[in-house]
Amino acid sequence: MSTAFYSLRRWGRRPFIRVAAFSVGGVVAALASAVFAPMIPLELGASIGSDAVDQILSVLATSMLPVATFSLSTIVQAYGGATSTVTPRAVTLLMQDTRAQTAVASFIGAFVYSVVGLIALKTHFYGSQGRVILFGITLLVLISVVATLVRWIDTLSHLGRVGETIDAIEAAASDAVRRRV
Repeated sequence: MSTAFYSLRRWGRRPFIRVAAFSVGGVVAALASAVFAPMIPLELGASIGSDAVDQILSVLATSMLPVATFSLSTIVQAYGGATSTVTPRAVTLLMQDTRAQTAVASFIGAFVYSVVGLIALKTHFYGSQGRVILFGITLLVLISVVATLVRWIDTLSHLGRVGETIDAIEAAASDAVRRRV
C-alpha cells in the first residue's frame, strides 16, 4: 500500500498535473457563474454591468500569459544553474518543487479562467445575475494571483541556489531513510 501511495504521490508532483488541475478549475469557475445565477436577486444583477467584469478579465488575460512565460523561463534557468553547480540529479528534485509548480499553474489557471470568462461574457452566456457571480469569482481569482505573486517573488529569490538545492537533497534523503526504516 505504501508503495502505491508513494508512486501516486510521485506522479502527482509532475508539473503538468498541477497545471491541468488549475486549468480545469479555471474553466469550472468561469462556467459556475451561469449555474449559480438563479441564486442572485435580479436587483443585484442589474447593479453590475458587463463592462466592469470585462475590463478585469481582459487585464487578467493579457497579463497572466506573459507572467507564466516569464516564470517558466526563470524555472528553466534555475534548473540549468543547478545542473552546472550541484548535480544533474538534483534537477529532478527541483522539478518536484510544489511552490514553483503552484505559481506557474495558478498563473496559467487564471489565464484560462479569464479567457473562458471573456468568451462566455461576450457570447452572453451569463445573464445579469451570472455577471454578479463572475465578478465575485474574478475578484477572488485576482486576490489569489496577487498572493501567489508575492509568494513567487520570495520563491524566486531562493530558486536554484546551491544552498536551497542541497537542502532539497537532504530533505529527500531524510524522507527516503525514514520510509526505509
